Amino acid sequence: MSEDHLFSKIDEVHEHLSALWGRAKQTSRDKQLIEEALEELSTSLEELRATAIELNEKNEALAVAHVQLDQEQARYKELFEFAPDGYIVTDDVGTILEANQMAATMLGVKQKFLIGKPLSVFWDMNGQSTFSEVIDRMRQSDAHILHGIEFVFNPRKGKSFPASTSIGRVHFRAGAETLLPPSKGSRPGENEPADKLYLRWILRDISELKRLYRTNIELERFAFVAAHQLQEPCRVVSNYTGLLVKEHGDALNGEAIEFMSFISSATDRMSALVRDLLTYCQVESEKIEYEPVDCNLVVELALENLEELVQERKARISTAKLPTINANKIQLTCLFQNLIENAVKFGNGKTPQVRIAAQKKADAWIFSVTDNGIGIDKKYQGQLFKMFSRLHKHSKYPGTGMGLAICKKIVEQHGGEIWVESDSDQGARFQFTLPTSHRA
Repeated sequence: MSEDHLFSKIDEVHEHLSALWGRAKQTSRDKQLIEEALEELSTSLEELRATAIELNEKNEALAVAHVQLDQEQARYKELFEFAPDGYIVTDDVGTILEANQMAATMLGVKQKFLIGKPLSVFWDMNGQSTFSEVIDRMRQSDAHILHGIEFVFNPRKGKSFPASTSIGRVHFRAGAETLLPPSKGSRPGENEPADKLYLRWILRDISELKRLYRTNIELERFAFVAAHQLQEPCRVVSNYTGLLVKEHGDALNGEAIEFMSFISSATDRMSALVRDLLTYCQVESEKIEYEPVDCNLVVELALENLEELVQERKARISTAKLPTINANKIQLTCLFQNLIENAVKFGNGKTPQVRIAAQKKADAWIFSVTDNGIGIDKKYQGQLFKMFSRLHKHSKYPGTGMGLAICKKIVEQHGGEIWVESDSDQGARFQFTLPTSHRA
């Protein structure tokens, strides 16, 4: 019944009662009773009118909610259809109930062809789990979704491809609204057992990613071998240049000796560069073995390696109490050694002063290496951690431009970040984070 119709009925009753009241005036004996009855009826009518208004407001709110629900469903459907990954929903025997356009493209068929087909049609059975094994694993798992499982699929058109697959369970209540099409004449969940399992599959083609990974491994191997092979020619050139000056120096004029000095210096720089390239490749490729490492001992070892430089520059090094963390001792030593060496090397004419400290923040330690050197202009700070990055001439500050790139790689290998805070002529503070705990 509409609001207008209800109000019309109320008005009719009111008019009828008013007419009765007019006639009842003639009978004073019944006047008292009629007045009381009329008052009760008027109260009931007002309550009925208020209820009608409230019902109308609820109907309007329900209509708005239906519009919003339709909009949300349309938005979800659009996201589902145009997602960059393949989305598929199957029942517990592998029948495809729904699939988006990307899934159809990946499997080399038209979208409508997938509905009702078994997913096993596209399943590469060589060396991987069967569909029933996946179902059993999903039933036995407490997880709502299993991430990053790699499967190989055979599309109708094109070559087979590896896919990083996430598989999630989907449960539907009986009579619940769903985007899934009807199955055997009823929506999923109707007249079916409570533990009926539906699966949502998210497929991401990783064939290009795997190709890039293989290419990266090959390039790392090539760089490592090339750098290793370059060491011997550098040693030969350096040794024979020195031998030539030593044995035949009297026969050489001043210009020739100067040229030999240039050759020797260039060879030394090449050797240093090759060593740093080897270090970078090793950091990139080797598997990290974590162990409890006392950072105080690591800094002591780094300072022993830098003893000659520290004494030459008369540097003052101070170290706060440092923590013990799970890390790779060799890489951590290399990290501190590079940062301390830079702090000492890039002085501004004053006695180098270096402060090493650490503070705990949330689930990580923040380490800092602070100096009073020449500082770094903010516009150049973005270049610091790139390979072969140099801001100064080699004649003034020798080096290969690889040290901070190696530091960045080590920190990232340990799951941390590294950055610098500095201004020109104001010294620099290099900071990096390392997790408080790490897999051993």
